[in-house]
Amino acid sequence: LIALTPAFRKWWFPPWRRFQRIKRSSADFLARYMSERRAVGKESSDVLGILMASRHEDGTTVSNDEILGKLGTIVMAGHKNSAAALAWALYELAHQPSALGRLREELDALGPDPDPESIAKLPYLGAVCDEVLRLHTTHTEIARMCQVPLKLLGYTVPKGASVGVGICAIHQDSAIYPEPERFQPERFIGRSFSPFEYLPYGGGHRRCIGASLAAFEIRVALATIVMRWELESLGTERDARKNIVMGPKRGVPMRVTARRQS
Repeated sequence: LIALTPAFRKWWFPPWRRFQRIKRSSADFLARYMSERRAVGKESSDVLGILMASRHEDGTTVSNDEILGKLGTIVMAGHKNSAAALAWALYELAHQPSALGRLREELDALGPDPDPESIAKLPYLGAVCDEVLRLHTTHTEIARMCQVPLKLLGYTVPKGASVGVGICAIHQDSAIYPEPERFQPERFIGRSFSPFEYLPYGGGHRRCIGASLAAFEIRVALATIVMRWELESLGTERDARKNIVMGPKRGVPMRVTARRQS
C-alpha cells in the first residue's frame, strides 16, 4: 500500500527503501538473465521469451522495465488471486455435492493420469472456475483515466478524469445472471458472455496480462485436488477486503477426510 501513497515514497521511510532495494535487485537479475537469453539467440515459447519477442505498435522492442512490470503482474495473477479462486472453488464444491459429482465424472473420463492441456479444456471444469470468479470476484473494480472526453449516458466525462468500472456490480446483475447469489456453473454451459458482462480480469487492452496463466493453473490445480482427495468444509465463509483485492475472510477452513479411490 505504501506504493499508492506519495507521502511515504521517500528515502527516509524504511519500508520504501526496502521496497526500492528489492525492486532494483529484481531488475538487475532480470537484465542479466535477459542478456544471457539474447546472447544465445534462440527463441523460446515460455512467458519471458514471448515478452522479449513482443513489439509495440510502432515496431519498437519492449523495455526491460516494462517486461519486469508485466512479469510482476503475471506472478500476482498467478499466485494470490489464483489461490483465492481455488479456495472458493473447493468451498463451493464442498457445499454442492451434485456439482462436485458432475465434475468428477468429467475428470474421471480422462483416465488416471490426464495431461494438463486436456484438463484445461474440459467444459464443466471451466464452467465451475468461471462461476467461482463471477460469484467471488477478486478485483471488484478497475480504474481508468480518460485520454479523450468520454460521452456516457448523456454525460461528458472530461479528459484527464478518472472513471471506475464496478466489476462486482456487473457480476451480480440479476438481468445478466438470474439468482446471482447462487453458485450455478451451468450458467456458463452453452453460453458465452460478452466482455462487458463477464470480466474477472478486467477489460480492454489493459486487461490483466496474467489472465490466461491464472485460468489455466486454477483449472489444473482444482482438477488435481478433487480427483485425489475427499474434502469437507468446516463452516461458512464470506468475502472480505484483502488489501486492494477480495478474498476469503478466514481462508476457507477445510478438512481432508480421505484419499479418493479412482
